[in-house]
Amino acid sequence: MTTGADEPIVDVLAEEWAAIAEFGATLTDEEWSRPTECPGWQVRDLVSHMIGTERSLLGDEPPPALEEDPPHVHNAIGASNEAWVRARRHVAGPAVLAEFVEVTGRRLDELRAFPSTRFEEFAPSPVGQVPYREFMSVRVMDC
Repeated sequence: MTTGADEPIVDVLAEEWAAIAEFGATLTDEEWSRPTECPGWQVRDLVSHMIGTERSLLGDEPPPALEEDPPHVHNAIGASNEAWVRARRHVAGPAVLAEFVEVTGRRLDELRAFPSTRFEEFAPSPVGQVPYREFMSVRVMDC
């Protein structure tokens, strides 16, 4: 039986996450706090968003919902993303990066252990119901 370890998309995710970790390790405190093209988010928040998505996919407990959505949040997925980001807003960039490395390591372990048939099953994604393999391609794009 083949597993996710044989799936090329898992290798692509591993490469993407390693590149993010490598780049993040070069950032100064000031750079972690710089604003981004995403309304209301700093560089650290982008990494927090990726942490939240991967932790959600792992089945980890989500942070509490926000009492009030900021103006840049327009739907339930955005509110969920914002809750993960807000939960780390006070955390220093290097600590956010350390969590990212830990979480993506767990995700890679999970993905590699999946039977290869899992990647053919349809699942909800930001682009609709698609095979899990395609959903993971969307994760690469998002990262």
